[in-house]
Amino acid sequence: MLEDDVEHIYQMAARIEKQTSRRTNKALQPFIHSKIEAIQNCQEIKGKIELSQKNAKRTFKKSKKRTPEADSLLKNSKLKTERDQMRIEMLQQIETKPHSNLNPIKF
Repeated sequence: MLEDDVEHIYQMAARIEKQTSRRTNKALQPFIHSKIEAIQNCQEIKGKIELSQKNAKRTFKKSKKRTPEADSLLKNSKLKTERDQMRIEMLQQIETKPHSNLNPIKF
């Protein structure tokens, strides 16, 4: 067995032990432990859990095939165009003002 498999089995056993160790009736602990293991290993229950998780997931519209990279590139180019346009308008406003109205900087 690989180290990951052993670690996974250890984690599962620790999780079950944590659940059963809180029981006050010590005679029932082994019974509950085996019942939890049986539930975890039952293929029918695993199938129901997977089906439930699949049904709980959100579904997205598949008509739009978008990639996050394409969206971010499009958004960034649009923002750059808006910034450039705003800068051009600001520059035109400054150029149309007469110089006499501008306060010279005194040192």
